[in-house]
Amino acid sequence: AYWQINRATSERFTYVTDFEKHGVPDYREEGVTGDTRFTGDCEEYARAIQYQLGIQGVQSTVYVVKRKYDYHALTCTSDGWCMDAFTVPMRRESVRDIFITQL
Repeated sequence: AYWQINRATSERFTYVTDFEKHGVPDYREEGVTGDTRFTGDCEEYARAIQYQLGIQGVQSTVYVVKRKYDYHALTCTSDGWCMDAFTVPMRRESVRDIFITQL
């Protein structure tokens, strides 16, 4: 089910930076569901995945992680799967990023 949710949400998502969309370097858009086509950055995608998982009754948390050169948001389920717009679902212990904080 995680692969289907991730794939369906990815198909509706178009990556756009906060600066391109809102004219500021960082903006956290509220109310993103991923039910229809949507744009945004990794935070909006992570929130949409969290919403879609919630519809299925799956508990999840959005995290900010530190990558080699930047920061990224991803969603992890309570049973240890993590998802983002750019990869297939993976086990949390396979994520090489450093978990910084919850959003």
